[in-house]
Amino acid sequence: MRYELRDDELSYYAFIAEGFREIFLDAWMVVSSFDAATRLFTCRAFAGTDEDCRVFDEELGSSPVGFRFSIDGIPSAESVFSCPSVMEAPSSFQHMSFWTVPGEVCDRIDRRLTVGRAYTMSFLCRGTLRRRHL
Repeated sequence: MRYELRDDELSYYAFIAEGFREIFLDAWMVVSSFDAATRLFTCRAFAGTDEDCRVFDEELGSSPVGFRFSIDGIPSAESVFSCPSVMEAPSSFQHMSFWTVPGEVCDRIDRRLTVGRAYTMSFLCRGTLRRRHL
């Protein structure tokens, strides 16, 4: 199992990813932060098997850590992610990346990882979306 961080100060994000991986052993975890001003999610940590990491390295050219995903084209996204509960989410990587990764790359990732069910959970601070976990 490999955990990836963008830099040392982000160990909090890795702690969350690792905690969820201990519960859901066959899953891969993405922990992101949300910037309300730019409406961007930024992948802060990724936890998965060595094979999961290899697929992302080969298909994306790197791990997803540091990738930014805009929700500007998805008007309902912020309200959906503002719900403070676990919700089932679309399981295609194209949906997970908010259509920012080319479709053919997403299709290859989906085929290689055989993604099952996906879930999202948000943390809110003073009623404002702060973090999302898949």
